[in-house]
Amino acid sequence: MRRFNRPLDWQEAANIVISQDFLPKIGGAHSWLYETYKRWGSPVRVLTNRYSQLAEIAESERTFDREKHDSIEIFRTIMPSADLSLVSPACLKSYVLQLRSVHHLAERHRVILHCLRAFPDGFAGALYKQLRPRSATLV
Repeated sequence: MRRFNRPLDWQEAANIVISQDFLPKIGGAHSWLYETYKRWGSPVRVLTNRYSQLAEIAESERTFDREKHDSIEIFRTIMPSADLSLVSPACLKSYVLQLRSVHHLAERHRVILHCLRAFPDGFAGALYKQLRPRSATLV
């Protein structure tokens, strides 16, 4: 008989959002993501792209990150690959680094991964779920 995993305890799990785009970029999905998770009942860690190479945009991102965001903590560590081919070394390296970041942010807790898009964001979440099936849930 198949054994089912114990359900995640929502109060103890680390909520991690994987999104290559996050505010202060303008857009409906970005605003929705921000407004939803800043009201979340427990801390939410947002894993998103590194600061922009353009000084003006990078300063805007840093200014935004210094503000108070209720339950949201922002971690700009994703290095997206320009090549989205899953056999490309640059793409694979990007996903390995994302998996390491998720593992680090989880701090040995169970993880609930929230992904804005199925690809490329959700792919990183699906990989993490495959590596840690008993301690991760993908939503």
